[in-house]
Amino acid sequence: MKTIMIIPAGLYQLPAIIKAKGLGLRVVTADYLRDNPGHKQAHVSEVISIVDQNSLLDLARREKVDGIFTIASDIAVKSVGYIAREMGLVESMPYTNIDKICIKHQFRELQRQSGLPFPAFVPARTFAEFKRGLNEVGLPAVVKPSDSSGSKGLFVIDQIYPDEQLAAIYHQSLSFSRNKILCIEQLLNGIHVGGSALVTGGSVVFYQLTNKYLTQLPLMIPTGHSIPSALEAGTQAGIMAAIQQVVNLLDIRVGALDFDILVTDEDIVIIEMSPRLGGNCIPKIIEYGTGLDLIETAIMLAMGKQPDIRAHKALPVGVRILGCSKAGVVSGFKNLQELKEKYKENLIELVLDISVGSRVSRFTNGSFRIGHIICKASSLKELDSLLDKIEKELQITVGGRADSTSN
Repeated sequence: MKTIMIIPAGLYQLPAIIKAKGLGLRVVTADYLRDNPGHKQAHVSEVISIVDQNSLLDLARREKVDGIFTIASDIAVKSVGYIAREMGLVESMPYTNIDKICIKHQFRELQRQSGLPFPAFVPARTFAEFKRGLNEVGLPAVVKPSDSSGSKGLFVIDQIYPDEQLAAIYHQSLSFSRNKILCIEQLLNGIHVGGSALVTGGSVVFYQLTNKYLTQLPLMIPTGHSIPSALEAGTQAGIMAAIQQVVNLLDIRVGALDFDILVTDEDIVIIEMSPRLGGNCIPKIIEYGTGLDLIETAIMLAMGKQPDIRAHKALPVGVRILGCSKAGVVSGFKNLQELKEKYKENLIELVLDISVGSRVSRFTNGSFRIGHIICKASSLKELDSLLDKIEKELQITVGGRADSTSN
């Protein structure tokens, strides 16, 4: 039996862990959180931080892993690359290039040097540099940790604040950064696009763009994705070309890509890109909509296999990520089985990560999600309407009052 190591072992990695087991692979997990759900599904699990590369390598060697994999975790990408290099496993890209795509200000520098469109940006290592960066890029500006993902530590500053408030934003954003560098960026206007791609032999052989939905400013947290893309064919081709250009620049040879794009009136701007599959159920809606199991395909690529990558034209499928507009204790919600029966023709998944009595946080980053809804429909318009209806009818109450990110 072949062995794959999957890191970390959280909720977003669970589908990959279950899929790998279904493929007949022995699964080893590592994560610093002992109670994370992926550990319970693994054949072997260890409580190790995913940034502790030497301890992870010791575990991988001890368990004689044949492949290493991550999904929905930028933090894990570098450790995956390190273990792959040291053990001669499948490497998606040269280890020395990983920071150029996963560290935000380094990716912006790559874009600048390569002639790719990019927002004005300034890396900030001190509060003085933070204030100077805001002045240089202008308002509105986006502040984010250079080495974080999932919208953790992201703030939009759209007005002049006194130093006391700016210092609070600076320190809160910095608390999500391991390298203690913030990236201050110009806030661009345009159409937000998400998506996934697969690379083999250094070429993008599959990509699917998503229509991306966000909370209102100043948070900009993803609340959903849908396919097929509503963009014109020429714009989609331009996005594909931009992604391939980065693949060429960084010598990405094989594996999955997750990306966020902004289509402005003048340019196609890659906001972020990472050599792994994304979270927020993007692989699931692509599988339901196109028939291509992205997680299975990416696992096979990580194991050195050559899967048959085929997909049909995308049908309308979308996901709504659920969150709360305030912190508190969940006091109730609608019977899920009743909703599943009522919408059985269109509802694919209705999942809540909470129960009555659960303490929830305000939906200020992706890790504070409380569940998701996945639906299919005959059109994108019908799809949006269905997701709105089901979310409303869930009637999730926090502290005795109805609550959702859509309110």
